Amino acid sequence: MHSLFLQALRTATLRHLDETQATLLNERLRSLLHANLYDQAEKLVANTKFPAGVSNASHARYFYYTGRIKAIQLEYTEALKSLQNAIRKAPQNAVAAGFQQSAHKLLVVVQLLLGEIPERSLFRQRMFRKALLPYLRLAQAVKVGDLRQFQEVMTECGAQFKADKTLTLIFRYVF
Repeated sequence: MHSLFLQALRTATLRHLDETQATLLNERLRSLLHANLYDQAEKLVANTKFPAGVSNASHARYFYYTGRIKAIQLEYTEALKSLQNAIRKAPQNAVAAGFQQSAHKLLVVVQLLLGEIPERSLFRQRMFRKALLPYLRLAQAVKVGDLRQFQEVMTECGAQFKADKTLTLIFRYVF
């Protein structure tokens, strides 16, 4: 599988098929992150150049994946920048609502890890109100510094955090 990907990427690069190259890189990153192979994903990012002349949606996905990689590797400032770029580049319509929600969930956790409290207005937006509710509760517990409240949120919303693949990062906040 890996050699097939490299062959396809090499062909796309030689033929200057930027959109194909971007799609292949994004799909490989998605696959590696899904398998929790963050070191390999980081090496892929470090050893390849994302093509510049591609759609904003492709850029958004790439920034999201690099933000996730940087967050896991404790590079929270870089993760924050990547996630902000992902959100900025993502389509701003209902079609990309799921992507926007995922990116904002990870952004909230990274902000908390950096010692920042996310803007309350984010949680009031119609598109995010329900999806970000566990993260709002988490941010409120962190803001007031209530460990008991934090543990309650973790107990009640832990399954959601696990499904969102943010649980590992959230545990870092306590320890």
